[in-house]
Amino acid sequence: GLSSAAAAAAEKKQKIDSAALCTITNKEPRGVLKEVQKLFSDYKVLLRSASPTSLKGEKNRVRFEVTITPIAQVGKTDIEEDLYLVHSSRLAGDVVAFRDVCRRLLIKL
Repeated sequence: GLSSAAAAAAEKKQKIDSAALCTITNKEPRGVLKEVQKLFSDYKVLLRSASPTSLKGEKNRVRFEVTITPIAQVGKTDIEEDLYLVHSSRLAGDVVAFRDVCRRLLIKL
C-alpha cells in the first residue's frame, strides 16, 4: 500500500489536476449564464442541466460545471458595481480537455 505521505501527495496532486478555471465579471449573473449557454451552443457543448446560478455541460467525454457566485466586498464604499466569480470545475473526464474547453469558454466572457 501507499505510505501516508505518498497518499497525501497523490491526493494533493489530484486536487491540483482538477483545479478550476475562473474569471471575475461585473455582469449580472442571469446575463452571464445566458452568454455561457450561447457559448455552449457555439462550441457544441451538450447542456446537461441548469440552475439559476450554474450550468453543467459535457464535451469530448468531459463533464464540467460553470457556477456564478457573488464576491463579498469588504468595506464596499467606493465600489459602485457588484462583482461575480465565474468558476468552472471538472466533474469527470480528462483534465487537459477540461482546461481547453473551459479556457475557450471563459476567455469569451
